[in-house]
Amino acid sequence: MKLSAMRVPPTARRGFSLIELLIVMAIIAILAGMLMAGVQRARTVARRTSAANDISQLAAACQAFKQQFGFYPPDTYTIPAGTPTDSDPLKRMFPRGNFSGALPGAGTTLTQAETLTFFLGGPGMTGWDPQTPANTNPAGATKKGPYFDFPANRVSGHTFLDPWGTPYVYFRSVNGNDYGGTFTAGGVSPYKQNGRDVNQNSVQIISAGANKAFGPGGPWSPGGTGYSEAEAGFDDMANFNQGALLGVQVTTN
Repeated sequence: MKLSAMRVPPTARRGFSLIELLIVMAIIAILAGMLMAGVQRARTVARRTSAANDISQLAAACQAFKQQFGFYPPDTYTIPAGTPTDSDPLKRMFPRGNFSGALPGAGTTLTQAETLTFFLGGPGMTGWDPQTPANTNPAGATKKGPYFDFPANRVSGHTFLDPWGTPYVYFRSVNGNDYGGTFTAGGVSPYKQNGRDVNQNSVQIISAGANKAFGPGGPWSPGGTGYSEAEAGFDDMANFNQGALLGVQVTTN
């Protein structure tokens, strides 16, 4: 008699234990954290690069503006409601201009990033019409500027924001080596080294960096008071430091 083959019952499939599941979840969490940290670092680097480009181009735009008009954009300015006085920067820019039309924002006092937007960009950020300075659309005119291409998504009113959403701080030399003494903006004073203004015959343009908090300004040295790694000013960036972090490198003009 032929014996039939014996069938071996299949082995029961064992599921994951709770410990194994917890281990897998922990590994996934670690990998996700590493990925997010890498993404955050990449974003920080990209924004720092953007801010450094802004700062460099704004400084160059200020130089181009001075070359054409003989002075840097003021760091504070009240937009006139009518014809400006002879000493007003706009009158100096366009002595034969027709100011019968009201300038956008007439009566508004501008400071810092606002003055850069107003003077470097012109009304509507389209440049200036020398014949009719209030013209917000000087198409066909022999216009002057704009001296900087302001990204519309980073301009709020007259305020130009850095890549982290904080207005740039701007100081300008007034008399060749004078930054206005005690003038401050947002708690920041003009920067000095060895008792002398940095960029004595130029401008200072500063970003607060990723932490959105400025250092104190005034006497400055990388790693010094206000600019050590644990302090607010460490990741500030400025044109007088080649756009580098103010807590890291010194390169003055």
